[in-house]
Amino acid sequence: MNTGTLRKILLFAFFSVLCLLILVPFYAVTIASFKPGEDLIRYGLNLRFDLSAMSLDNFVFLFTGEHAYFTWFFNSLLLTVVQVVLTLLVSATVAYGFSAYEFRGKNQGDDSGRTCGRGERVCDLCAPDSADIGAVSRV
Repeated sequence: MNTGTLRKILLFAFFSVLCLLILVPFYAVTIASFKPGEDLIRYGLNLRFDLSAMSLDNFVFLFTGEHAYFTWFFNSLLLTVVQVVLTLLVSATVAYGFSAYEFRGKNQGDDSGRTCGRGERVCDLCAPDSADIGAVSRV
């Protein structure tokens, strides 16, 4: 078996386990939504698929019961939308500020050969000059 095949097998195994870790909780919650509340309290959240114990009573109660579920849902939706809009506005303003303001090290990660104000390559900003090292050792 060559290295490429082994790598593919290991990647497939890793992503299969990752997929199970993500999908199993969704399966458990979906199954639990069809079970009566007494079963959930008695047995907890489990992966057993018992068709005889399942019903749509929870969903009927959700849409027709005497509670303010949709008010709570609308409040959560409103808060989420307001937070997302405010986050976008603040982030866009800060991003514009970073793009317009010139500061040392702004293009440090840029590998295009640009230079900073003193004519040095941008990547040289990480390493101190030899004159700076001598000045530090004399102090």
